Amino acid sequence: LDILPTVMGSFGLKTSMLDNVVMDGFDLSDTLKNEAKSARDHLVYIHMDAAQEDGIHALRHNQYKAHFITQGGIFSKNEDSDCSAQKEEHTTPILYNIEHDPSERYPLTEENEPNYSQILTTMLEMKEQLEQNLTWEQPRNLIFGDDAIPCCNRGCEPFPSCCSCS
Repeated sequence: LDILPTVMGSFGLKTSMLDNVVMDGFDLSDTLKNEAKSARDHLVYIHMDAAQEDGIHALRHNQYKAHFITQGGIFSKNEDSDCSAQKEEHTTPILYNIEHDPSERYPLTEENEPNYSQILTTMLEMKEQLEQNLTWEQPRNLIFGDDAIPCCNRGCEPFPSCCSCS
């Protein structure tokens, strides 16, 4: 996400090839070289199977993370893959303080977080602003198929879970 802008910033590179490209990454070269404050204060999460109408699934801002849509994965607490793969939209997003709760097991509520309403309002406003500026593109894995998935054991079964490079 931030690699291309940071590498280009580190070496002072400019190119006209990127004039019409919207970069969602930040140049963090000053942070790395001079320990300056990071330009990044948020991170957007969009599920790989998301459609444009889904919008942002989750948003991290500073130490807080809001889940607007949850859709299970391999680390879901429910091991039933049919159940964990279901998409659930939350009218009120699930909020976490991921500095205090990195496993996201204890949601914030009005009862346990004095600034809950302010955090919720900030996250909803940020989501709306970010979605207005979001450009949706077709995922590369749909364009290139399985060739877009790195695999050390091409042709192995069951693909892609057999792609261990150890």
